[in-house]
Amino acid sequence: MSDKKFLVCGLGKVGIAVADTLDKMYFDVIGIDIDENVVANVRQNNDYRFMCYVADARNLQFVETLRAVEDFNAAVVVIGDFLTRMLCTKIIKTHAQKVGREIEVIAWAGNKLEESMLWDLGARRFIRIEENLGNQAFVDRLVKYHRNVAYRMFEN
Repeated sequence: MSDKKFLVCGLGKVGIAVADTLDKMYFDVIGIDIDENVVANVRQNNDYRFMCYVADARNLQFVETLRAVEDFNAAVVVIGDFLTRMLCTKIIKTHAQKVGREIEVIAWAGNKLEESMLWDLGARRFIRIEENLGNQAFVDRLVKYHRNVAYRMFEN
């Protein structure tokens, strides 16, 4: 295993993909989600090897109990609700300062404004899902359009 350890906060589609990818790259990973059903589904899926727990990432006592800051080098915050993402980011960074440790926070930012606000709270790297999907969708449409144009040119 790697000496880089990740805490993934939020186990929706993005969080599961991030946790699974990191785990397959031989990083130590623990995932958390507030929804018991989500955690139960992940635990029952034999494709996932990472550990996961039901927890409210907004709760400072949880962060202290899990010893997330002492045990982890990085936290990936991919919780769907932006306000909760902000709160989780701030709690992790505040606790890290309190115990004298540095922890890298990588957060999902839906746009530049969210990125700026999360930066102010201590996140330094960002996942821009919407932008990446939008760029890919644009490229796909552009390629499809040009293929159609080329096809029609040769059809006549």
